Amino acid sequence: MIEKDYILKMLNQFFKALDEVFNGGNKNSKEYVELSLDRLSYEYLGKNIDFIVSSNSDSVINYLSTISEERDYWDRVEIVANLLLLFANNQEDILLQRKTLKQSLLFF
Repeated sequence: MIEKDYILKMLNQFFKALDEVFNGGNKNSKEYVELSLDRLSYEYLGKNIDFIVSSNSDSVINYLSTISEERDYWDRVEIVANLLLLFANNQEDILLQRKTLKQSLLFF
């Protein structure tokens, strides 16, 4: 029961923080969104968003397996998927956007 509470609390905090990024502050600012995603990535995964975006999927999965306990591994995978999706949606470069969207699909 305690494990479920921990995981639910972590996911609730993450999605609440995402909601604040897109519904609070200067949500129209590309820089604001990027800084916020970077902060969330570091806070929940211990790496900045550039690591997640620039690394191949196997590297990210290996990293997640080293920092996660069995109980929260799949939740961290979900966090990666959402961060990649939101990062892609914030990009103006179509090629980077497509690459990141394809990468995010691997984590969903």
